[in-house]
Amino acid sequence: MSERAARALSIAAFVALIAVAAWTTAVHLRDRVRMPDAAELADAAEVIRSGFRQGDFIRHQPLWFTDARIGLDGLPFLMSRRLDEYDRHRFSRMWLLSSRSHDREAAADRVWMSNIEEVFSSRRLRVEVGDVVQTAPVYWDGFTDFGAATVYRQNAAGSSRVCDRVIDGTTHCERYNEWIHVGPAVREVDDEPRHCIVANAPPDGDSWRIVWDDVELHDTMRFRAGNAFRAQRSDRGAPVHFSVHFGDEEVFSREWPIDELGFPEFVIDTSSRRGTRTSLEFRVHSRDHFDRFFCFRPQIVGPSRFER
Repeated sequence: MSERAARALSIAAFVALIAVAAWTTAVHLRDRVRMPDAAELADAAEVIRSGFRQGDFIRHQPLWFTDARIGLDGLPFLMSRRLDEYDRHRFSRMWLLSSRSHDREAAADRVWMSNIEEVFSSRRLRVEVGDVVQTAPVYWDGFTDFGAATVYRQNAAGSSRVCDRVIDGTTHCERYNEWIHVGPAVREVDDEPRHCIVANAPPDGDSWRIVWDDVELHDTMRFRAGNAFRAQRSDRGAPVHFSVHFGDEEVFSREWPIDELGFPEFVIDTSSRRGTRTSLEFRVHSRDHFDRFFCFRPQIVGPSRFER
């Protein structure tokens, strides 16, 4: 390449960089102007706090506008890009705090709501509250009922010991371990923050056994399971094996490769066992536990109220 051509290319690249910077600045300023200001947000937060009650949660749109959470510390938010059906039953009412410039995103969330009331309105901001529309009845949720589970750590010879040291809601075997424990948490799975039961594979070839002793079956058992993003970013460790047992019967078994993405749902038809009570057991094992961050979310549900 000649010196003249190289100089022309450098100038073109510089001009392109300036154009991109100008466009980015313009977009930022436009968003800043159309988003609610601090005074609007403070007034909205006061309305939400004064009317908030047990069983409520908050959703704000757009999700990237984190200023919407100012003044609402300690209250529950759902932050996934799409509201998760597995969380619907946990709440009775939803507060929707939305910028008027992003009504399309807010409209997608309103599908979850009925008896909607607008309780705050300003030039750039709207706050609505409504009942959460319930679909399939959830009879049991391992995430919310984790406190009733018994956690065992089983070695390769089949000998198990109970793990009962609970720290900040998670269960450890004997001493605290920042990485190796079992319990409900929020983890980034399938590029979404998910409420799930963390069960990072234990070392020494051991397995976790998470057991609920007496659970009544209904029409369906459904669950999601998968690698957390922290696992997917690492090439250490071996695949994770996950299985589900009704009593002594294994009803599901699958292996997750170390780089598998997603949080897929699996469904087991239990309608023929409706009304029977059984122990539910979930096992997690990996031949090499390094960076095998794994979580799952099990539920027992009935048919959708909109299917009958």
